[in-house]
Amino acid sequence: MSASLDRRQILRGGGLLVAFSFTGGALAQLAGGGEGGPAPKMKRPDLPGSLKNNPELDSWIHIAADGRATVFSGKAELGQGIGTALLQVAAEELDLPPASINFVTADTARTPDEGLTAGSHSMQDGGTAIANAAANVRMLLTRAAARRWQVSVASLSTSGDGHVVAVDGRRLAYGGLAASLSLHVEAIANAPRRDPSRYRTLGKDLPRTDIPAKVTGGRAYVQDLHMNGMLHARVVRGPSHGTRLSAPRLEAASRMPGVVRIVRNGSFAAVVAEREWDAIQAMRVAQDSDYVRTVPPLPATAPPEAAEPRDHRLEHRPCGKARNRHDPGKI
Repeated sequence: MSASLDRRQILRGGGLLVAFSFTGGALAQLAGGGEGGPAPKMKRPDLPGSLKNNPELDSWIHIAADGRATVFSGKAELGQGIGTALLQVAAEELDLPPASINFVTADTARTPDEGLTAGSHSMQDGGTAIANAAANVRMLLTRAAARRWQVSVASLSTSGDGHVVAVDGRRLAYGGLAASLSLHVEAIANAPRRDPSRYRTLGKDLPRTDIPAKVTGGRAYVQDLHMNGMLHARVVRGPSHGTRLSAPRLEAASRMPGVVRIVRNGSFAAVVAEREWDAIQAMRVAQDSDYVRTVPPLPATAPPEAAEPRDHRLEHRPCGKARNRHDPGKI
């Protein structure tokens, strides 16, 4: 016969250990997965952030012949300013002016797979990956200069404007040094980082790169897609749920500027145009019609509680406490 314990016995015993395992979730977060999708494959657990999944330096950074850098991030600018923050991280560890960096975010054909942009992981995973990758690239450029001059790496520094500098004043540009290097190599875990006391970019004010497009109607968000041959559409419908247009003016809408075609499928109708604003204007013309109601309207004077299922409503008692109808003993 198995022994049984009640709550009082356990409490008298002095302690209770309750354990939970977060291993699965933690690994998914480290790997950048989420929303039920598979996480990117972890290749180098010893590297920080998203470098674990994409350790090759050329997945993150390219240096052009003119010394300009292109930095890639799998995190999306969603209006939170992460494009500016990550740009500052890259500029600091490359020791380049931000204006010398082309920062590319969330381009599935070019940027590393960093999973979701969510949960405050952009700096934790993306920022640490970019910082380490940039430090690796600056280290390789400095080593290349040391080999060319036959001096020690410790005697060299970077200038902040895309040059490696020797103690005697000699300078070599990043572009020329990068031409002799391959960045298709995996990062090392502890590349020398810049001394915070000598920071040129981090901790300094930098105008947010996403603001100008927001205030001028430019491409500011991930949904602002513009592709060759792209068309825009608007559905033609009644003024509210449960209504149907009596005689939508589809013929008039088809003659509007920029309209490509009218799509009809049974009671469904839509206008397709070259520009979004053209589609909106044509939709408004098509919807300039009388309409009929197909379902009864909601009661105009009914309280909001009328829309709630009866079983889920709370019953109010004179004492002022709301009690569950099915179990008056529970609050």
